[in-house]
Amino acid sequence: MKFFDKLESNEKLKDAYMKRKEFMNDVIGISGTNGKTTTTKLIYELLNEDYNVNKTHENSNSFVGLPWCINKYFKLNADIWLTEIGISKENDMENLIEFINPNIRILTNIQQAHTLNFNSLLDYQKEKMDLFTYKLTPSSILILNYYDKLIRTIKIPLNVKTIICGPKSNNDVSIISHNINSDYISSTAEFRTIKGKIRISYKGICYHTAVNMCLAIACALIFKIDINNIQKKLESFEFYNSRGNIIKKNKFIIYNFAYNCNPSSLKGNLESFKKIQSGNKLIVLGDMFELSNNKEESIKIINYCLKITCNIACCSSIYNKILSQKKNYNLDLLALNINHLKKKIKDFIKKNKMTFIFIQGSNQSKISEIAEYLISII
Repeated sequence: MKFFDKLESNEKLKDAYMKRKEFMNDVIGISGTNGKTTTTKLIYELLNEDYNVNKTHENSNSFVGLPWCINKYFKLNADIWLTEIGISKENDMENLIEFINPNIRILTNIQQAHTLNFNSLLDYQKEKMDLFTYKLTPSSILILNYYDKLIRTIKIPLNVKTIICGPKSNNDVSIISHNINSDYISSTAEFRTIKGKIRISYKGICYHTAVNMCLAIACALIFKIDINNIQKKLESFEFYNSRGNIIKKNKFIIYNFAYNCNPSSLKGNLESFKKIQSGNKLIVLGDMFELSNNKEESIKIINYCLKITCNIACCSSIYNKILSQKKNYNLDLLALNINHLKKKIKDFIKKNKMTFIFIQGSNQSKISEIAEYLISII
């Protein structure tokens, strides 16, 4: 169903649309497979001291959540509306652009996830790319993540201002270096911008967080935020719970990515976890519902995990089946359900001196309960 057909039959959507038409200041729209919520929070932290910013509440980024959020939380006297845009089926992006029509558009990445309602991965990718092609005007500003190979293929109209975040020295914002610190809970990153270099130490270990920071820095520079203030804000940034937050308690460090899971985000997080060379490791995996537990991708994930440690705990039927056929795996960590998994992990930790614990899975798998449980027992 097209947007204006939806508008006729939905009073709340109509109210939100009329409110959007009345709002005359900047609207930032952020979409992508991974990193939407983190990038939204980063940009909010960088702008909210100098501007009156209204942002998407929690994860309200759909055709249901975004109008509700605008009706309830967004004000016409704000300086900036900061919106997160999520899609789950064909025509979602076009409809959401018709509705919110952001003049500043940011696409974090395009990866394989949430593709069940699309005919193919290519159709999903084309839908995401609509953010950078549909209803652009000469006043539009696009912030491009050139660390993502698919985004690099998007053809942008010549009359639209583009800001490029990427690995080349002539890009507008780029990562010069990124290293995990010796405390294993923080990283040091250095960025090159058109206004000078920014060097920060932040709580987190993942390289893709630095990429999200590139996008946020680029956005902050549009609004003339001083780079010293950008540095200060990024260093104090805190992740939302289960989206990359790190818990250090006693001799344990828990890396909590339990909110969502797809192959690209999981592998990216595991790559960072693999760089930690000290201590014993435990990986706790929940189901990957974003791909309906795709068997081929699940096998790749398990094989990658086994390069890091043989200690992989899970209660996923597809992971359990794959792991039961592996020779170099600790079978004591296969569980039937979440409660059984808690007991398995508790017994395992008692017998083994674990230091680093990595947790990731889809939110629906309830794997976040494991992080909460571990905090209570360690």
